[in-house]
Amino acid sequence: MRNPYPNHHLNKVDFCIFSKSTQQHESIVRQKISKFLPDISTLRVAEFAANMVSYMWNTQLGSSSYTASADLKAFCNALIFTTEMSSTTILTALQYIHRLKSYSPSAGGNHWSEYRLFTVALMLASKFLDDATFTNKVWAEVTRVPVKELNLMELEFLSFVDFDLYVSEREFLHWLQCLGHYWNRVPNPNRLKGSQYIDLLQRQRLDHDYWRKYPPLS
Repeated sequence: MRNPYPNHHLNKVDFCIFSKSTQQHESIVRQKISKFLPDISTLRVAEFAANMVSYMWNTQLGSSSYTASADLKAFCNALIFTTEMSSTTILTALQYIHRLKSYSPSAGGNHWSEYRLFTVALMLASKFLDDATFTNKVWAEVTRVPVKELNLMELEFLSFVDFDLYVSEREFLHWLQCLGHYWNRVPNPNRLKGSQYIDLLQRQRLDHDYWRKYPPLS
């Protein structure tokens, strides 16, 4: 796994090595994902994740829009590319957000809550699913959210979902089927041409332009 924060030295406490069994399992899961979400790619799933976070988090407001703000898309794109999270981890994070809203329909927050919500959900999904997972300190450095605040956000999220992070195979397949209804609303980068494709690539640069542009989420 690539170091998500070039200026930070990752040691044995920060992550462990992927196991061969995990890699084999991930391959099987990807096959199932592609059945419901065809033509999946990191470019496309990042855009999709931003839209779904915005939609699920704002449903109590009666929003019928599936499109996230440009800033939220940029944030999700940067976070996913920087941490190199797998599609399985990203989709599980979205399932955690859906579970939180199911358990606590009135849950909501300010403008920055969507950003924090996705950060914590992705962090928890990574911890639950991945052999290689970053510490909260690294997540804090990547997102520029103070580590103490990130720890509190993690505990609050877990409280909302009753510390239930387990997702059975049946639940995950049903979740993929549900997501499939929204998948085609996100443009397929492979079918974009000219300026559309260039604009999409610019939003998803692999460097740290995003983190330099935007202030900490505080």
